[in-house]
Amino acid sequence: MAPHLKRVRTAYAARRDVMAEALAPGRALGLAFRPPDGGIYQWCRVPSGVDRPRLLASAAERGVAFFPGGSCFVGEPSGEFIRLNFSYPSIGHIRDGIPRLLDELAEATPAAIPPAAAVQPAEAPAPPNGTWPARNTC
Repeated sequence: MAPHLKRVRTAYAARRDVMAEALAPGRALGLAFRPPDGGIYQWCRVPSGVDRPRLLASAAERGVAFFPGGSCFVGEPSGEFIRLNFSYPSIGHIRDGIPRLLDELAEATPAAIPPAAAVQPAEAPAPPNGTWPARNTC
């Protein structure tokens, strides 16, 4: 079992890192995220003026799927989050899909939202309950 776990952990870490690198340009659109220490999901906070249903539909039309994060909160849901899975798609699919998602985010983001390019992963704003839903969530 140990060799299998090592292979899986190595593969997930590589995919997580590629996803974080691909998402980085999204900070200029107000996207906030930090790569998780564990798990198989990358949580992202989208800017508060984004038309999320439009983003979900337009991303799907371009072959990119994400899960609306509000469905994973045990308390009051926050619609500001999206959850991306990095365990299933290949590195190539991640490199291809994330730019398409960011294109759709740019289309769904009101022009009045200031860029957040200077926000570093550790400084990304926390959700309303004060913690990122990055580890023990659905």
